[in-house]
Amino acid sequence: MRLLFLGTAAAEAYPAAFCGCDNCEQARRIGGPSLRHRSSLLVDEDLLIDLGPDVIHAALAYGLRLHHLRTVLITHAHADHFDPDVLRWRAPGFRAQPLPLLTIYAPAEVIRVIEALDNRDQLDLQARPVAPYERFTAHDTQIWAFPARHGTETPLFYAVERGGQRFLYACDTGAPSEEVWRALADHHFDAIIMEETMGASRAQLHTNLDEIAAHCRRALKEGILKPHGRFIATHFSHGSNPTHDQLSALLRASGVEVAHDGMEVILE
Repeated sequence: MRLLFLGTAAAEAYPAAFCGCDNCEQARRIGGPSLRHRSSLLVDEDLLIDLGPDVIHAALAYGLRLHHLRTVLITHAHADHFDPDVLRWRAPGFRAQPLPLLTIYAPAEVIRVIEALDNRDQLDLQARPVAPYERFTAHDTQIWAFPARHGTETPLFYAVERGGQRFLYACDTGAPSEEVWRALADHHFDAIIMEETMGASRAQLHTNLDEIAAHCRRALKEGILKPHGRFIATHFSHGSNPTHDQLSALLRASGVEVAHDGMEVILE
């Protein structure tokens, strides 16, 4: 299973377009992995987690063909994770070939937006609401939904299993509740990908440096992450997170990797 990070920033991207703070200016100077688009993850060629405003740019940057998509998982309704306008370009006037049916799994508030699109009947898609703790199958893939802690109606994060490999993608969310930790204890992940929005700051509905290090320790201790599994941070805000190399140095001792746009992870 191939995971490709299409974006690894929080809502404002990194550097933020209207910001001249030290972190943003340093990122502009050094470029490379310190330049981050809004968060999204592609699994093989056919499954996407979050459909934000930068997905089309990522497709151009990485030579992707999004007409292979068959499944999209949406975590929540915030615009950096779900941009319904991206779906409009599936209409026949913008493509030369038929598309496979696209199934979008998402919280109910996202489904309502999709069903209200003015060209909905041209987009070759179906939209299915997902509830917390629901398990379902999408083609050859097993998916579990967990309740996130975030500021929308029913935010979710997902576990995905394909070909015997399983990973967790937890973004956006504050620290999982004890109920969620108990549910995660039924899993043994080859990789855990978790947001680290806040850096040295703190917010109830996001995760910071100390928290993500603690989550990594707990996941290993309780066997939720396999002994040689990978724990990867993503979804970084410029406010309290330094540039890529500096952030990697801060988290390395905790066993947490720092994702960057275009990073590829192979689970086998």
